[in-house]
Amino acid sequence: MKRPLVGLALTFIAGIGAGRLVEMSPGLALGCAAGLFLLGLFWRRLPVLLALVFCVGLLLCREAVTPLSPHHVTRLVPRDQNVGMRGVVTSIPQEWSPGRWNFKLRVTALRRFDRWETAEGWVWVEASGQTLRYGDEIECVAALRAPSRPRNPGAFDRAGWLARQRIAFTATVASDEACVVRARNRGNPLTALSLRLQEHFECGLRMGLEKEPEIAGVLCGMVLGQRAEIAPDTYEAFQQTGVFHVFAVSGLHVGLVTVFVVTALRMAGIPRRWCGLAAIPILVLYVWATGARPGAVRALVMACVWLGGWILERPADLLNTLAAAALVILVWEPLQLFDGGFQMSFVAVGALALWGIPLQERLGRWFSVDPFLASGLIPWWRQWLGQAWKQAAGYLSCSLAAWIGLLPLMAIYFHVFAPVTVLANLVAVPLLGLILPVGMLAMLAYPVCPWLTLTLNNANFFLLHVMINGVNRLDRLPGSHWFVQTPPEWLVATYYGFGLLLLARRIPWRWRQWTVTVGAPAAAGVALFVSAPEEIVELTVFDSSDGVAMFVNLPGERDDFLVDGGGGSALVSLLRAQGVDRLGSIVLTCKDKTHVAGLNRVVAEIPVGQVVMSDMPARSPVYQQWRAQLNDRQIPVRALHAGAQWNIQRLRLTALNPPADARSSRADDNSLVLLLEYGPTRLLWMSDAGETIEQRLAASGLDLRCPILIKGNHNKEPSGTATLLDAVRPEWVVQVANSWPVSRCPDPAVRERVTRRGARYLRTDETGAVTIRLTPRGYWVKTEL
Repeated sequence: MKRPLVGLALTFIAGIGAGRLVEMSPGLALGCAAGLFLLGLFWRRLPVLLALVFCVGLLLCREAVTPLSPHHVTRLVPRDQNVGMRGVVTSIPQEWSPGRWNFKLRVTALRRFDRWETAEGWVWVEASGQTLRYGDEIECVAALRAPSRPRNPGAFDRAGWLARQRIAFTATVASDEACVVRARNRGNPLTALSLRLQEHFECGLRMGLEKEPEIAGVLCGMVLGQRAEIAPDTYEAFQQTGVFHVFAVSGLHVGLVTVFVVTALRMAGIPRRWCGLAAIPILVLYVWATGARPGAVRALVMACVWLGGWILERPADLLNTLAAAALVILVWEPLQLFDGGFQMSFVAVGALALWGIPLQERLGRWFSVDPFLASGLIPWWRQWLGQAWKQAAGYLSCSLAAWIGLLPLMAIYFHVFAPVTVLANLVAVPLLGLILPVGMLAMLAYPVCPWLTLTLNNANFFLLHVMINGVNRLDRLPGSHWFVQTPPEWLVATYYGFGLLLLARRIPWRWRQWTVTVGAPAAAGVALFVSAPEEIVELTVFDSSDGVAMFVNLPGERDDFLVDGGGGSALVSLLRAQGVDRLGSIVLTCKDKTHVAGLNRVVAEIPVGQVVMSDMPARSPVYQQWRAQLNDRQIPVRALHAGAQWNIQRLRLTALNPPADARSSRADDNSLVLLLEYGPTRLLWMSDAGETIEQRLAASGLDLRCPILIKGNHNKEPSGTATLLDAVRPEWVVQVANSWPVSRCPDPAVRERVTRRGARYLRTDETGAVTIRLTPRGYWVKTEL
């Protein structure tokens, strides 16, 4: 079967990708597209058509990232500043903390230089006070800020997420009085209708589950795609087992609605043609009411194409239909191509289309019966086994195909490799196939038959309990999942290239087999060589506004360790992004909140071999709570004092402070100062030591010379003094900078002292996280920003 839209979609996608990489004015791209269009009128050839489609993709992408209007907010506000704004709320305001709301605002006017100017564009607003609604027209005074890039490796790219929605600024409204509602119901009427329907549907799904908010939140997530009230532990278990897709309105949801509507209309005696035509607006309304996310729109377009073929009694090709859906979405919003949800939705369906049937055919042969034998010659149990395995092979092949297709994307967006996904889908998908129709019937029955809604919700309560318990058990299986670092782009391209090559029917099978047989081991060898050319120790000093933490990644997985654990709950996510499944050690250098705040969650979620710290007393309540947690979990604690040495593989750590006989009432004076040595490179970790400790170390006669110095801030004394710098003579000074508390802010004089001595000075609040790689031959330093 010919698939003309597949080639057009791939060419259009290539054009969008080129538009993201190449700096070109939209006018030039428009000129190229117009020229190719005129050429195509006189010379109708396939290369001209493909070139035109490529240029259109490039043009739409450049237009999306380069606003042309002189009234666009990015042209009127070239830098961060405080402005007055008028605009319309175009998303449902979400409460992200008590009394604080965020929402998307379509700007209509800006107040600058004491006058209002017409404006256009979108901003992401964070406001407090009164509850706002979709369609409210507001006037506010806000601080516009351009969103920053991720400050730590593996952190969520908020700036990229906003850019894909064409949002150039975040706006912070400081007080309740700074935001005034001027009018109501100024939004899109169709969107407002869909939101009212969504609220009505939610009321129906929550009926009878008021005392089970977790189950109600999961049910709304599965049926309507509303994830705000799903418990974090539940969502994490679904994510780590690879079945989080049940919370996204996609093909299964739209397919069930399609089957339900068509079946009901056919049972009512309505002709085939009118059944298909009546189903399309119902599907549009359902998808719009659930937020019109990329997966749902993709499924909607595919369902409409299938209905069209069903009406005309013409077959529909899955890949061609998938390409049509991609073209519709990307023409409307080309930046969706770079959205993780879009990529995972289309790759999963593409994998099912390409690999699902071949896998099903191969798996189905295992217990199949000979079709040429008479049924009377085959035992009943053998026939039953063959039919049962045929059904199971269908589920297994779909689960396996989707898992294979999504492997790299799971590593990129969730930093997880989950073999248990194949089994988890066999549990979750059949149950979802029961939960969805029951939930949809409950929504429809809610206005006319509440008792039926209550009964159906109780049935879903049981099914959801079975699913959640099953997923949690699978998540706890040994080896069910491993956390991994983001794979390099060339490796992802190679993976998908080999997958497409295996299924390229125009290339002879012998050539495909030979290429994959030779190329796959070669690519694996290159991957191993590039990822581990020599034994490397990688140290990452995380950037946090209120904490100190450094992760030390050693060859292998068993000996990695964490130095300090400030930064709150975000620390676990940062460690997961580094591929951490367990920690050999936690080294605590100072027993205060700045260094301990994130360790409670680390110890609760990540297995830890031991804790290393000094035995100096500490009064911090946060530390005392964490120490009690260590005792409860029976994690061994090792004491370290000045002069003690500790070897981890080829990395040597030497403690320089505190002395065994010293006692200070200030926690910072008891900081554990560490000298790390690997190959020819030495690194000095000063923690929060101040002038008193620095002078004592400089006068001790120890060889403190190190090319790299990492330091925090003493709560009372200056640090980074000339005495220490002269003794260490660093080439790089990494300053951990916290904005809170104020006493932890670095002294500006330290920069002047460091640069005067010819060293590089890196503040984490300016550079983001700092990564230091130590090799047997030297070192190199890079920053995240």
